[in-house]
Amino acid sequence: MARFASVALAAGAALLVRRAVRRRMSTAPLWPMPALDEPVSGYGRGRTVPRKVLVAGRTSPAEGVVELRLEGTGLPAWQPGAHIDLVLPSGLVRQYSLCGDPADTGAYTVATRLVGAGQGGRGGSREVHEQLHAGVEVEIRGPRNRFPLVDAPAYVFVAGGIGITPVLPMLRAAEAAGADWHLLYCGRSRATMPYLAEVEALGGGRTTVVAEDESGLPDLGLLADVPEGTAVYCCGPDGLMDAVGAALPEGRTPRLERFSASATTGGTAFEVELRR
Repeated sequence: MARFASVALAAGAALLVRRAVRRRMSTAPLWPMPALDEPVSGYGRGRTVPRKVLVAGRTSPAEGVVELRLEGTGLPAWQPGAHIDLVLPSGLVRQYSLCGDPADTGAYTVATRLVGAGQGGRGGSREVHEQLHAGVEVEIRGPRNRFPLVDAPAYVFVAGGIGITPVLPMLRAAEAAGADWHLLYCGRSRATMPYLAEVEALGGGRTTVVAEDESGLPDLGLLADVPEGTAVYCCGPDGLMDAVGAALPEGRTPRLERFSASATTGGTAFEVELRR
């Protein structure tokens, strides 16, 4: 009887966690999720050498998203999780995650979603979409990394919309290392989720896609069962960040890397590591 009571209590606790996560996600909207800008944890304080790069390629990996290939000489090496400062023609400076291949030493790849003003865009995102075409020269600084991929026996990645950009190089690195990993990728719709085909092909059965227009909000209650020592990374809007933090097992302090909403952005990014 005592064993049965323990099982019943555990099941009840898990149900309460799932309900709490659902309530938090329903009161804190997941969307929109624009590009990652305006960090508040000290990112950007260090000195970096500005350099000129050329917009050598421009594609659209999803509705409302533009990917830029920025080519240059002598570009510093980088690791998954790194960002660059992009100096726009107006003088605005915005930070964007590098989402390409670190082995590609001749170019950096970034992606940004057009957000605000009725999706006609505003601020940095609008300037990127309207003015940064192939052949345009821009200035960058960096890269720097406040969101590094740590060594761990296993990984769980949670990405919301354009928040896949810093996660994508991490997935490739984890896969190349033969690490155990799983990705939960959620978004407003499949059409608006960049790099969806790549992450599905990369992960095989380890990628779970949740499109809100098809399945509603993701069930993060499963994070309550993540084994100790697993590194959990998440990049997405505030609602998703809060929900992931609430779903983690009690007593495990998350490590956070935040990018706050500015008047022209509203993106968030963070890392959670389950410590031993």
